[in-house]
Amino acid sequence: MSNSDKKEPRAARSVHLWYTVPDTATSVRNTIIVRRCQTGTYFCAINFRCGYIGIQELYDGKKVVIFSVWDNKTDDDPETDRQAKATYEGEGVDIQRFGGEGTGLRCLLPYDWAIDEETRFWVDAKTDGKWTEYSGYYFDQRKNEKFHIATLKTITGGKLLCNCAAFVEDFRRDGKSYHQSRKACFCDFQYCDGEQWTGCNKAGFTADQTPVLNINAGCEGKLFFLETGGDTCNCGTPLNNTVKIE
Repeated sequence: MSNSDKKEPRAARSVHLWYTVPDTATSVRNTIIVRRCQTGTYFCAINFRCGYIGIQELYDGKKVVIFSVWDNKTDDDPETDRQAKATYEGEGVDIQRFGGEGTGLRCLLPYDWAIDEETRFWVDAKTDGKWTEYSGYYFDQRKNEKFHIATLKTITGGKLLCNCAAFVEDFRRDGKSYHQSRKACFCDFQYCDGEQWTGCNKAGFTADQTPVLNINAGCEGKLFFLETGGDTCNCGTPLNNTVKIE
């Protein structure tokens, strides 16, 4: 097949930063600073074992905070209800079931975040038998306060937080979105193992299987960044390598 016959992707390639977090971590926090955005973009601050939290610009340009937890897929007890549950819901938060790439509970809250503005997120985990409760928070710049979005629980076998990442995803997938660039910085990623907070000054740069090269990752001073789509050039960190803040 010639280059002219190849079809362009419908979406920009998803890019990720993977942090090293122990299985015993009970809390994780991270901060997002969006530099460039397009409609249909998800900037995830904390992707963890069973869910994720961050900000989105929707198809219509509305901006939201999102916090989701997946259902359990592996518990083999036929008497067990494997769906995620909500045990706390913040004021104004819309909690709904979702499907597609897995199933679970999704929390959406309108929040008019701005370009170059810091938005800070936390996730706390607490075990309850084979269930784990995940509480999601963000710092509301408009009200100058930490806001408890929701607490969602799912079956984990008593596991806490690990496999943590940040990512940028184009979910519009209309062909045009591939030609538009998105960029976000991430800073002050920390996890708590007991009572002590530990920072991470390095992260692994990965991407999904979309066969394009207009992706990038690196550092802006003490900030990590991820970039994808449009005229992005991979002039920072090579894919599948480590980004390190000196």
